[in-house]
Amino acid sequence: MVLAWLLSMLCLSAATWPRTSHAQEGKFEADCAKWIEKQGYTRNYIATRVENLQQGSPTQWRGNVEPSQVQVGDIVVVRLRVAPEGLKAGYVESVIRNANGVAARTEVSAWNWGGGFIDRPCFVTKEFGVRSVNPVQVSEIVRVWRPSLPLP
Repeated sequence: MVLAWLLSMLCLSAATWPRTSHAQEGKFEADCAKWIEKQGYTRNYIATRVENLQQGSPTQWRGNVEPSQVQVGDIVVVRLRVAPEGLKAGYVESVIRNANGVAARTEVSAWNWGGGFIDRPCFVTKEFGVRSVNPVQVSEIVRVWRPSLPLP
């Protein structure tokens, strides 16, 4: 139970989310305990913005809105430009629409987004615990979770 909670505190900030065995998860928990305790991951940031988080890692959260319908206050899971197999979550601060009124780009806030790694095995970047706002194309959004709506 504790391991599941600790792992749920993490959000992918690297190229890939690790596929680990239970033994490796225990090692991660031990090796990354100082970072987990500091609560500077994106999941911790999103917890300051919404009341009820989904269980698990943000990269595992389910969506309930089509990306084309994204709006301010939604949580998005996006593909990383530098590593398309990687995912990152963030809070939508603004939506920029094209001339036809269709969502084209968003501004997404998060902690631990970019800046280069300071502890790669623990997915900690120079932006750990630091809020940044990042442009995200709607085409990069994998799924959208609107906390005000029920999950399917």
